[in-house]
Amino acid sequence: MSASENKTLTPNILIVDDTFQNLQILADMLTQSGYSVTGAPDGPTALMIARNNPPDLILLDIRMPDMDGYEVCKDLKSDEKTKNIPVIFLSALDELQDKIRGFSIGGADYMTKPFQDEEVLARVKNHLNLQNFPKELEAKNFRLQAEITARIKAEESLKIYSDQLETLVIQRTGELMRENSLNACLASVSARFLSSAEYDIAKVADLILKAAMDLSGSFEGYVSDSNPLTKENTVRAFHEISPSRCKLLKHPLNREEPFYTNDVKNHLSSSRFPEEHPRIERFLSVPVLVEEKLSGQIALANSLRNYTDADLDTVKRLSDLYALAIQRCRYEQEKATLTRQLHKAQRLEVLGTLAGGIAHDFNNILFPISGYAEMIRDESPENSTLRTYITYILEGTSRAGELVRQILTFSRQAEQIAQPLKIHLVIKEAFKLIRVSLPSTIQIRQNIQDCGMVRADPTQIHQMTMNLIANAFHAMEEKGGILSIALEPISLSPEDISDPDILPGDYICLTVADTGIGMDATIMEHIFDPYFTTKKLEKGTGLGLAVVHGIVKNCHGEIRVFSEPGRGSEFKIYLPKLKNGESPKQRIKDKEPLPRGTEHILIIDDELPILTMLKNLLESLGYRISTRTDGIKAWEAIRADPESFDLIITDLTMPNMTGIQLAEKILSLCPEIPIVISSGFGEQKNIEKAKASGIREYLMKPIIKSELAKTIRRVLYERKAK
Repeated sequence: MSASENKTLTPNILIVDDTFQNLQILADMLTQSGYSVTGAPDGPTALMIARNNPPDLILLDIRMPDMDGYEVCKDLKSDEKTKNIPVIFLSALDELQDKIRGFSIGGADYMTKPFQDEEVLARVKNHLNLQNFPKELEAKNFRLQAEITARIKAEESLKIYSDQLETLVIQRTGELMRENSLNACLASVSARFLSSAEYDIAKVADLILKAAMDLSGSFEGYVSDSNPLTKENTVRAFHEISPSRCKLLKHPLNREEPFYTNDVKNHLSSSRFPEEHPRIERFLSVPVLVEEKLSGQIALANSLRNYTDADLDTVKRLSDLYALAIQRCRYEQEKATLTRQLHKAQRLEVLGTLAGGIAHDFNNILFPISGYAEMIRDESPENSTLRTYITYILEGTSRAGELVRQILTFSRQAEQIAQPLKIHLVIKEAFKLIRVSLPSTIQIRQNIQDCGMVRADPTQIHQMTMNLIANAFHAMEEKGGILSIALEPISLSPEDISDPDILPGDYICLTVADTGIGMDATIMEHIFDPYFTTKKLEKGTGLGLAVVHGIVKNCHGEIRVFSEPGRGSEFKIYLPKLKNGESPKQRIKDKEPLPRGTEHILIIDDELPILTMLKNLLESLGYRISTRTDGIKAWEAIRADPESFDLIITDLTMPNMTGIQLAEKILSLCPEIPIVISSGFGEQKNIEKAKASGIREYLMKPIIKSELAKTIRRVLYERKAK
């Protein structure tokens, strides 16, 4: 072979990366594997190279200065000369949005840094095969057609030769016709699944099976494939084979090596074929390997003639093409799954933001009600009717506050007390509380193991368990059934994970299952939406499962639901398991009386009822109180006399100037003055931002009197201690 021919046969790969080290690593890896490699440090250079000397494949970094990978890909796909070159995106990020954007502008694949040599080489090989198939087939068909024509002409001119020579010519012509038929089939299948982003893998399988049977002269056969995403096996058989016979035909195929036999009775052991097995004299089997893993089988039987090595080679080539089709189908399924997950996450995020805003406004209404009620109760005589009424009001505000906390938990804006937690103790306690309220028509099955610890808020885990059990009960309320609850350790591998935010590792799995009415796909699509419920008006608020979803996501876990109408539902909660060495924290109850003081406190809140209530409440504890209704007026008062205030209490969300902005101004003038923020939001990022600004405490509305009194004394004591 000449040097020019060798260059033509060697695939040329263009690597585009602004980081020289990354470019060099990929170049060395691909060069050592026999590829010709060209490098480009930026987008414009890559476009120039691709247009002057189009490569067979492009590995394209996304994050580059001036012109990123998406822009380069768009330019390539808009140019007739380069639009058919497959592009594999490279990125250090594994964000769902980046993947979807890459596929939407024409990217063929997506690889995440750091790279695994085996993965890079496998993906490069697959895409080169996909790219070169039509070209190779066209060239082969052209050459074969020319050879057939030449042979036919030779046959006409060589009729005068012996019968032996004539037989040889006919035999060779038959082989060429067979090869031509195979290539035509391969071209047809390639065109079917390369020309469209949406195709039916079943139709491709039918084409593969028909071609294999026609080219080998077989009367029976089947194609099977397994889907790792759905854990399902599919068998597509020739239409004359019954399902039971197809199952028996598949019996001996637990092997990854291709083989054939023309004497089944003596070749296969008797244990492989039961007595009721259909009569098979000749048999051929080829595995379907996707990324070097057994993913299916092509099996043929009972040809009119003996199977040969040529038949085996033919079916191998069909198997390779079918493997490419399966791989493409899996890529499309994964892409569709990721897209659905993105849309669902975006919908829940919007609903969470709306719910959080409603909860914040409701907290501002609830706060002065509970505050004034506490003051009236404290001033009312013991055992008086007024005190009884006020107690009822406080119980109502407490329940309303719990409802607000549920809304904030769903929207992931509630303040958490996350700690190492022996989760089995909390679940047993919750189960014990709700079990006594379940009717005798509900059978209980439990397997709650001591699986270790998770990092979570015990109150939220308790609430999550109660909500799931209550949900299962309502599904069986009319006819009864079996309620199962289990807590078990489990390890999740990358293949077990569908949520891109979840990492492989050790988890604790809580399973709550029922045998109730179940749910269809339409209902399951909305079960985590707030206020969505299938129960009667008096039976539920529609917040239970929304709250569960928020709690699980706060714990960096995953929730999976399996349900079928008439067969019940199963909820599986996966929470990351803590490593050994962390111990649960113990809560200490504070029973001290309310502390008092005489210091001067400035309170800022744009809600006048809250401002008035706080003023009266703190004055009842002995403090001197000044108030302002916005941040600008408060700043003017402090700037005029910064030494007159001992403590500042400000709302977080106010017009014109937020509580954090006001705090930053105050601390720049008087760094020693303590500031407390109050808010209807408990979102973690707000808490962290407040503390980073120098704010001493963050109080979540509605604030009870005892909590406020103790917080004020603690902050003032810390100031004096300095």
